[in-house]
Amino acid sequence: MARTRSAASVSEAFMKGAGVTNEQLTPPEWMKADPVAVEEFGRVVDNFKEIGLLDNLDLTILAGYCNAYSHYIKCVEDTQKNGDVLIAHGKNGDTAYKNPAVMAADVYFKQMCSASLKMGLSSVDRLKLADLEKAKAKRNKFAALLRE
Repeated sequence: MARTRSAASVSEAFMKGAGVTNEQLTPPEWMKADPVAVEEFGRVVDNFKEIGLLDNLDLTILAGYCNAYSHYIKCVEDTQKNGDVLIAHGKNGDTAYKNPAVMAADVYFKQMCSASLKMGLSSVDRLKLADLEKAKAKRNKFAALLRE
């Protein structure tokens, strides 16, 4: 029976092939203009140094996560400042409408959750990734025989 590999060992193999360590992971150039995204990038990389699960192959997902995080924070700050409901004053009276930052925050939060799941940023996500690995290990032996 084939030996299953842990996410850490798979990541380690990719990193050896790519010659990249966590210390060498840097934000992409386009992100450097956004200090909130850059700070989040550094926080995530620093927290993953101990378990060694990040490599340059995760850079795009990590950058997307950090970009969504930065925009989410801006939307939350706008909502805190201006409220969930805005009032438009017109010649026919006042009209209340939902602050667009509330809807944008929802979009960015979903992007963050999607990227988080792919990279295992939360404990729950890491458990889900481990369960997927276990499921792959429990392949049907009879199906494997039929394929041979």
